[in-house]
Amino acid sequence: MGTGNDSNAHDAEQSSAVLERLNRLESRVDELEDLVQIYQLLSLYGPSVDSDSRPEASQLWSEEGEYDVDPRGVWATGAAPGAGVTVWQGREQIEAILGGPSHQGRIAQGSAHQVSFPHVSIDGDTAVATCYQTLIMHGESGFRIDRQTANRWELVKTVEGWRVARRTNRLLDGSPEAGELLRRGVAESGANRGSGRDMTGPG
Repeated sequence: MGTGNDSNAHDAEQSSAVLERLNRLESRVDELEDLVQIYQLLSLYGPSVDSDSRPEASQLWSEEGEYDVDPRGVWATGAAPGAGVTVWQGREQIEAILGGPSHQGRIAQGSAHQVSFPHVSIDGDTAVATCYQTLIMHGESGFRIDRQTANRWELVKTVEGWRVARRTNRLLDGSPEAGELLRRGVAESGANRGSGRDMTGPG
């Protein structure tokens, strides 16, 4: 026949197990909330830049966030303010480049900056999203794919929520730089999978 002490010990063990499970569930919910916020952030990029919502687009970045474009792209070769510049830093510079003749000309012609569904690896208050971006343009013969890039979004969790610390894109034209961006995302996925912070499979 069991004693009162045995019953108390059993109750304490059950309570501890329940608390541990609740803590795990709470942690998982926090991770999923982070993931949804990152998805929402990246999905807003295309509609913001294609609708000429420059302040809203620049707010996707952190205060000192950077936008690193392919040096062979049109923005780096003279069709935009700061010709020859390949990295813009801070919301003011990013908003300015979106107001330049290159981007404004695309909007006037009809553009769709389509960001693919990203792979996201989260590590505490930082994260990396790896994806593609397709620029679709309207022309005399209809719509065409104007540019396809590999993209790496390095994100940070701020008091404003998740923001872009650095975005890097490279043209997918066979250049090694584009492949390296994608390989880094794949490698980080493998490194984080065991921690439960890679969000492509069960934790």
